[in-house]
Amino acid sequence: MANTSKNPKKATAANRGTGGQDAPSQAKPAGQSAEQESAKTAQSIPGLEVSSTVDGYRRGGRAWTKAPTIVALSELTEGQVEQLEWDINIRVTEVDIPVAEAE
Repeated sequence: MANTSKNPKKATAANRGTGGQDAPSQAKPAGQSAEQESAKTAQSIPGLEVSSTVDGYRRGGRAWTKAPTIVALSELTEGQVEQLEWDINIRVTEVDIPVAEAE
């Protein structure tokens, strides 16, 4: 089976059968209803956990450190996300950022 991914980082993971991520599958627990999943989604926003191989490494108009930084996707342009995903010196993981409910 030929790999058609244009992103070399994702292509390598796809060849290992990890679906573009090096972490284990985040399958929904058995018995979790669509309503529970919807409630979870409503209480979080999509984001990225970004870290670099070197402190102070710059990409996408920002300086990154070895320590992971969580950034909301809404704070990044599509171009910045693409730059981060393609850079071999940057580790990017999709995350859900919890949002505190207003009372």
